[in-house]
Amino acid sequence: MAASKQIGIKEVLNLNVKDFSTKDTKFYADYASNTSIEATAERLDLRGGQGNYKLLSFDHTKDMMMRCELPLVDLEFLAYLTGKPLVVGSANVPKREVLSSTTQTITLAATPAEDLKIYVLEGGEGYRDSGTEQVAGTPATNEDEYSISGKTVTLNATTAPDGTYFVVTYKYATTSVDTRTMTMTADKFPGYVSIDGTGIVSDQVDGNEYAVIFECLKAKPKNNWTISMSGTEATVLNIEFDLYSVDQSDGNGGTDKVYVKMYELV
Repeated sequence: MAASKQIGIKEVLNLNVKDFSTKDTKFYADYASNTSIEATAERLDLRGGQGNYKLLSFDHTKDMMMRCELPLVDLEFLAYLTGKPLVVGSANVPKREVLSSTTQTITLAATPAEDLKIYVLEGGEGYRDSGTEQVAGTPATNEDEYSISGKTVTLNATTAPDGTYFVVTYKYATTSVDTRTMTMTADKFPGYVSIDGTGIVSDQVDGNEYAVIFECLKAKPKNNWTISMSGTEATVLNIEFDLYSVDQSDGNGGTDKVYVKMYELV
């Protein structure tokens, strides 16, 4: 029995996003929770006669958009949205520690590379308020001063009797080459991509399932997106792509302005 032209579409599309110019794959997502392709257009109605009834219409300004909802966060894709590629390598990353003094010293988890700040923790362990700042100097003779060697911070005996809590913030250089840095800049924007979306359809007549592929020839994500982090819900990326027309042959010696092609593989 041959497949019919009446199909049921279910399941989300598996998305393969490629650079528009090079066709290199930027990322692949077979975990979307929702995908959709939407079309909008404007219509100019001409009216006249007694009662100002509708005579005819002109359609114009057709737009198409693709939306996807991703419950997993792909860092390569997220970096693409910022317009700045993901960087893998050592980086200076921020750290905050709460430490108690022993014999006028505290030992940090890492060697500070920059931005070292040390404060007495008001109220002690379990509290959050920063008290008097400790400044670099000569702790042997001056209160509220410290010296540092590697990870070891030496404090003043009067300022830091045993068991005194301090809150320390600083940046340290990661040693792992696997540190991945995403930079959100003010002046970089994502480029154009093409998107292949593969899904499943079921034929109404023969009951078989077939592959369906939506090809968005040229797309660019909108610049408005949100990363929400919640104590009760996982982060979900909702991305909207504007689609752009590409000239392609219409098969009859002419040219079509194409946004999307759909292929059913029967």
